[in-house]
Amino acid sequence: MAYPLRQQWALALSGVLTEMNNGFHSDLGGWGKNEHTGPWCKNTLRDFYGIEDKAAFDDMVKWLLGEGHSAEARAIATALGPDPRMDDPKSALVRANRAQIDRAGLMAWDVGRLVAVVGWGTWAGFTTENDAWQILLVAAARTQKAYDSWQSFGQAYELGRLFWSGGKPNDATARALQKLMTDPKSPWLAIPWALDLGVQMIDARPAKVRFKRTVCPTCGAPKSRPSQTGYVYCDYCGALSDFDFAKACEKPLERPGPVYEQLSAQLKPQLDAALARGDVNAYRAAQIQLFDAYVTVCPNSVPMRTKDPAYRQRYVAYMAEGAVATAFDPTAKQHEAAVAQATAGLAFVQVKGGMKVAPAAFDAMATAVFAQQHYVAGLHEARGVYAMQPDGASAELQRRLGWSMFAQGWLPMLDDASAAKLLAATRLKGEYQEIEPATGDAADCGSCGAPTVVLQGAKRMICEHCGHKLDAAGGKLPCAGCGASLVPDENAQTFGCPHCKMAVQRIQMMRPG
Repeated sequence: MAYPLRQQWALALSGVLTEMNNGFHSDLGGWGKNEHTGPWCKNTLRDFYGIEDKAAFDDMVKWLLGEGHSAEARAIATALGPDPRMDDPKSALVRANRAQIDRAGLMAWDVGRLVAVVGWGTWAGFTTENDAWQILLVAAARTQKAYDSWQSFGQAYELGRLFWSGGKPNDATARALQKLMTDPKSPWLAIPWALDLGVQMIDARPAKVRFKRTVCPTCGAPKSRPSQTGYVYCDYCGALSDFDFAKACEKPLERPGPVYEQLSAQLKPQLDAALARGDVNAYRAAQIQLFDAYVTVCPNSVPMRTKDPAYRQRYVAYMAEGAVATAFDPTAKQHEAAVAQATAGLAFVQVKGGMKVAPAAFDAMATAVFAQQHYVAGLHEARGVYAMQPDGASAELQRRLGWSMFAQGWLPMLDDASAAKLLAATRLKGEYQEIEPATGDAADCGSCGAPTVVLQGAKRMICEHCGHKLDAAGGKLPCAGCGASLVPDENAQTFGCPHCKMAVQRIQMMRPG
C-alpha cells in the first residue's frame, strides 16, 4: 500500500537496513504482504535480536527507545580519562565525537534499528500496525529535532554502527549509505528532511532565566532549573530544599495573609465554638476545611506537590495540626493577644507610592510577631507538628516558610526601608542568578504526561505540573503503545501511560551489548 509521506519519512530512517536486505523503502519493515514476509521477519528477529515472542519484542522496543547504545556511549563519555592514549576503540570514538554524543547520543543508530524492528515485529504478529505507527511517528519526530538533514542523520548512523562494532568498517553499510545519499530514487533525496510529521514536540532547552541560588541540604546538589512556585525542590533527589520568596510574591492577588484571614473569618463561628468547648477534634476538622480551601485559592503559596491528592491531604493535615497546637496552648494565646494589640495600634502615613504603615508602629508589631513565631516554632517542634511536614523539611526551613506568609501579606504596605529590614530579619532575601537552565534528557511524567527534563545523575525529581515525585534513577520507560519516554512515580510498578493508557511496567534486566 502507498503510505502518506510522513509515514514514508519514518520508514526512511531504517533505509540502511532496507538497502542491505534488498527491501522496499515504501513498505513497513521493508516488505509487502506475502507468504514469505512473516517467516522471514520472525527468523530475522530471532537470529539477530534474540526475539522469539511478544514479551521479548516489547522489551527490545523499550530498550531502543529509552536506552539503546546511546546510554552506553554517554556512560563512556562521562568516564573518559584525561589521557587519550588509554582509550579503547569505543572510547576513542566517543572522545572524537563527544559534542554530538552529549547532544544526541547515538540516536540515529538506535532509531534506525528501531524502525526496522518494529516493522518486522508487525509482520511477525508481535504488534499491530496501528500501534507500530504510534511508536514510529513519535520516534521520527524526536529524530527530526536531533539532526538537520538526511546527510547528518546518515553520518550519525555510521558513527553508531562504528561504536557498536568497536570501530570496524563495513563495506555493505558504506554502499547502502552511498546509494541513499546519491541515488535519485532514494527516499533520502525524494522526501525533504523538514517535512511536517504531524507530531508536536516540546523544546526542553529554555533560554536564560533568573532564579534563586540554592544548594540542597539533603544531597548537596545545586539548583539547576527554575521552580514554578516559591517551593524549591532539588533537581536530583526531589527533596524540598529552599523557599524562593521572590517567586512566591509574583502573584500579588494570591497574597496568603489576607486570603487566610478571609477564609478564617468565614469559619470563625465554627472555630470559636469548638475552642470554647475545648473540642480539639472539631477544631481540627474546621482547620482542615480552612486549609483545604486555602490550598485551592493560593496555589502559588503552597508546595506544587499539593496537586498530588495524596500529598495535598498530608499537607492540609500538617497545617491544620499546627493551628490546633497553637490554639490550645495558653502561652501561644498570650502571644496572639500581644500581636493583636500591636496590630490595633498600627498607623498609616502618606509616602511616595501611596499610603504605607508607619515604620515605628510596624516595628512594634513586628517585635510582637517575632516573639510569637519564636515560641510557636519551639511548640511545633515539641508537639511533632514539624515532623508531619510531608517533604520532611528541616525545622529551620519550616520556620522560614512560616515567616513567608507574614512577609508576603505585609510587604506591599511597607516603605522601602521597612521592607528591606523585614526581609533581612526573616532571612527571606536570597541570591539570584541568571543562567541557562541545565539540560538533560527530555521525557514525560508518568503520572500526568507533562514534558519534563531528567538531569544526568538525578535519582528523584518533582513533576512541576502534577506534583508527583518521580523515580529518575530507574531510567525512562518507553511506552510500547505510543513511544513516549516516561518517568514513573516513585511508588509505581505498573501504571497506565498518561497519553495512550497502555500498561507500562518496570522491568529490571540485562540488555544486549
